[in-house]
Amino acid sequence: MSEQKPQPPEDLFRLVIEETADFAILLVDPSGSRVSLWNKGAERTFGFPASEMIGSDPDVIFTPEDRAAGVPARELALALKNGRAIDRRWHVRKDGTLFFAESVMTSLMRDGELAGFAKVCSDATERYLSEQRLGMDIELHEILSGDDSVAATLTAVLEKMCGRFGWSAGSLWEADTSEGMLRCSSVWHKDATARAFMEAHCDAMILNRGEGVPGEVWEAAAPIWLRDLPSDHRYARVAEEFGMSFGLAFPLLFSGEVLGVVEFFSQSNKPPREEAFKLMTVLSAQLGTYLERTHTAAQLSETRQRYRVIAETAQDAIFTIDETSTILFANTAAERLFGYGEGELRGRHLRAIMPERFRAAHDHGLSRYAATGRRNIPWTGVELPGLHRDGSEIPLEISFGESGDEGRRIFTGFARDIRERKRIEADRERLLADSEAANRSKDIFLAMVSHELRTPVTSILGWLEIMEEDKCDEKTFAMALAMIRNSAGMQAQLVEDILDVSRVVLGKLRLDRSEIELGPIVHAATQSLMPSAQAKQIAVAEFLAPGIRVSGDASRLQQVVWNLLSNAIKFTPEGGRVAVRLALRGDEIELTVSDTGPGISGELLEQLFDPFRQAEGSPGKGGLGLGLAIVKQIVELHGGTVSVESDGTGTGAIFTVLLPVSGTMRKDR
Repeated sequence: MSEQKPQPPEDLFRLVIEETADFAILLVDPSGSRVSLWNKGAERTFGFPASEMIGSDPDVIFTPEDRAAGVPARELALALKNGRAIDRRWHVRKDGTLFFAESVMTSLMRDGELAGFAKVCSDATERYLSEQRLGMDIELHEILSGDDSVAATLTAVLEKMCGRFGWSAGSLWEADTSEGMLRCSSVWHKDATARAFMEAHCDAMILNRGEGVPGEVWEAAAPIWLRDLPSDHRYARVAEEFGMSFGLAFPLLFSGEVLGVVEFFSQSNKPPREEAFKLMTVLSAQLGTYLERTHTAAQLSETRQRYRVIAETAQDAIFTIDETSTILFANTAAERLFGYGEGELRGRHLRAIMPERFRAAHDHGLSRYAATGRRNIPWTGVELPGLHRDGSEIPLEISFGESGDEGRRIFTGFARDIRERKRIEADRERLLADSEAANRSKDIFLAMVSHELRTPVTSILGWLEIMEEDKCDEKTFAMALAMIRNSAGMQAQLVEDILDVSRVVLGKLRLDRSEIELGPIVHAATQSLMPSAQAKQIAVAEFLAPGIRVSGDASRLQQVVWNLLSNAIKFTPEGGRVAVRLALRGDEIELTVSDTGPGISGELLEQLFDPFRQAEGSPGKGGLGLGLAIVKQIVELHGGTVSVESDGTGTGAIFTVLLPVSGTMRKDR
């Protein structure tokens, strides 16, 4: 028996192209005007049989608008110039329906001469529409979740949608089911002509069910195109009078109920494509939900986050293997994806691009399929890692197909790099985790504010009850006044701290700058806190160098000193010591506040100037933990820095503020 002669690679490659059903592949002659190959994928994608397309002009798959604009010729010219032309656009099937395609047009050269062109095309309609729906969903969500009035919000929606789809005007009618009427609540137009049309079209601001096109849409709960109306319809006559070539009215639905009707009109002679009609369902759902909430006077209960999914733009890898898993063909994208040069994958075993842990399962699954026809994994959209030549793994989405070649089984694989998609999914999980953490921080903050504000109020109310008693003597009355004054001061300070943090967050904290001497400001702050220190028998020492001047806000700098000293006194036990030092260190002013308190642990040092941070379990603990955060912001607004040092528990702490000296003082030196 003679040995079977191997099939030439060219014939095998042509067979692969012709039998591939997942991608439309067509070849055209050098002029670009005649189809020479039309594979099974092209028949399935475009609906034209090969017998009809071979020898025909391939321009038939482009939309009339693209043909009129010369798009097919530009695509050929770009492919000839650069070797290939990558395109994403709408194409036409034989039955006239449209689909969104991702395609690559490649120029084919033989011995330096142009031999023709190859176009590989895939149907990406669902992904494209998903992108559009997501984009529109996000835009509408931003508008509908705003604080504008209902009328302003609906007008903004009309303007946004008209801009996205090229409409000249739009109107929105709200349904009153109890009265059986539609009321025109919002109108938008781009120019004077569109305005005049809308005034004529919406001359009756109230319509009954079934009256006019909005009423017909309400009654039928189905959309109506202007192009589908009879020429004697009033809607069509008015549109023609004002040059409105196209229009669409569709219902706004919520739980199957029509809550309103939206209309769009266009002066353009270019008809809108069918995808606009599909995408309107997003608007219907969004506005229907919004109208339902406004009708029931309910506030939005939660903020929805949408994440825009970035479509994979990398060209898919295509390879074929035989029953022994030998790679018979790999396209350029496959070689590039897996890190191989031209032709280097051909003849290798599939294990070369497969992580080792999957190789045994693959061999077993292929053998079982060959014997029984049973598959051990899906053959469409399965996620598996691929192996790069450098040993790294690549997350892939893989699909397989099978074809025959003179009794042999040939398997074609399509691999898509999904690294970007995986990254986005990880980012989404991280963002969700961050959002949950932010919510927890908000809850903690509200609980702390509630507690800290309630404490002085409780004290005030208690002492007022004592003062109202008939037997309250003069001494008790004086004590009550003092305690009420102290509690009111505490509450005022809490409120002021919260307001300061709010001003910092909003960027509204302003400085009233002037050249001032810092020593008296530090001394005044120290004296104001002496009663608190004396009550705990804490010795406060001042070491203030005279004549130190700074350009700054006197009241804010006194607030810095007061907060640091107050913090030191609060956390220093009875009988302890606090020291305040002011000195020059080169061209900087150094202010330090040290104490003999319990010290600060290492893990807390890095977070001490964050809002709501305090040393856990320290004596005198209380308040919102905003003082040091405010200190940091004020010092930084003055161009300085603040830091803290502590050798750990029981060693006390030293807070250091560094500020630039004033310009006048620098000149004097």
